[in-house]
Amino acid sequence: MAERVSGGAHRARTVATIAFAAVLPASASAAPFSIGNAATPRANLDTFYNFIVADASSAAASSGFINQINWYAQRDNSGTQGSVAFAIVHPDSTPTPGNTFLVKWISANQPLPAASGAQTLFLGTLVPIAAGDELAVYQAGTGVVPFDYNPAAPPDFWAANNSGEPTTGQDVTISSTSTNDGQLGRNYSMNATSVAPTTKDQCKQGGWQAYTDSNGTPFKNQGDCVSFVATGGRNLGNG
Repeated sequence: MAERVSGGAHRARTVATIAFAAVLPASASAAPFSIGNAATPRANLDTFYNFIVADASSAAASSGFINQINWYAQRDNSGTQGSVAFAIVHPDSTPTPGNTFLVKWISANQPLPAASGAQTLFLGTLVPIAAGDELAVYQAGTGVVPFDYNPAAPPDFWAANNSGEPTTGQDVTISSTSTNDGQLGRNYSMNATSVAPTTKDQCKQGGWQAYTDSNGTPFKNQGDCVSFVATGGRNLGNG
């Protein structure tokens, strides 16, 4: 597929992308569990649309939980960009054309931001992550989440152009990979992480179920969450 470069030039290439954004409550400390890359401006944008792409550089090394997505939205004034959604996917086998990857979870569509900049989406729930899971982005229009080439990264893989938005539990057929397309691996400007509560109110009315402590451990109940906040994070979660 073609991809847009920062200066607006195009060159042939294929890829898929998926993304989303919103507003996140402040966290007490940096989350220990995270997959993905820094949400910063990068040089390139995809020109495929209505498709999903997985960032192989974001593969989880271990299991854990996420409750927040951070990503960078890069507006290009082309009029072809659209909403995004983020997903957790897992390759069913070695990522090659014709093989599939499983969409384990996907967010609701997030509207295209009015301007370029870092975006944050608090999920309001804990999404479990297994080793080998990867962060992916669905883009309804052409690329919104930028990327840089990384020769050291594993090959990314994606669905066909205009293949549609996948659903949770769906096996998606791989159209191509960066290796098959003669391209380098990529680092997309998005990451998934877990954040801790900063106020007791965030623990109430079931809110404790949407957070982890500063070590990425879920809370057992509301009291466990309140204790964490009240002690400034000294009493860790017991979930």
